[in-house]
Amino acid sequence: MARRVARGCTAIFLSPDILAKGDQPTGWLPLANKGALATMRNWVYLKDEWTKRHPVFDGLPAGGLMDYTFYREIIPDLAFVGQDPPAEVVAGAINTSQDCASGLLMSAYQLGAGRFLLNTLNVRQNLGAHPAADRLLLNMLRCASRDVGSPLAELPADFPAQLKTLGYE
Repeated sequence: MARRVARGCTAIFLSPDILAKGDQPTGWLPLANKGALATMRNWVYLKDEWTKRHPVFDGLPAGGLMDYTFYREIIPDLAFVGQDPPAEVVAGAINTSQDCASGLLMSAYQLGAGRFLLNTLNVRQNLGAHPAADRLLLNMLRCASRDVGSPLAELPADFPAQLKTLGYE
């Protein structure tokens, strides 16, 4: 997968579960600094989830706080924290009510000539049951397919070393 992305493809990680490697929740994350998945629960004191205006949210309420009446089934308790800075931040959360915590719910990273999208929103779990999940998946696929007709790039000469840095070899 890393080789295809590095040559110009786009990968969508629909659920953070796929990134687990043994007891490391982000062990397969294709970043040198894998960070962590943080639990940010909604209880008495809620966190604030937000989105940017971004093609992933075309046709959906976006560009500010996520409307809980619209997104409540989609909003997760997990956020990515401590990774390398992304190329694009799409959605995140912050909680300053009892302690201070923040993280990313959706972000895009470059890997060579390609990119990958990290997501913790409950899209996969709500496909076919919640229209927002269906729309988000379609929009993610649309974003991922923007360069489908482009020829694949050559792998960088130092790609074996990059794989080692990512913990893949």
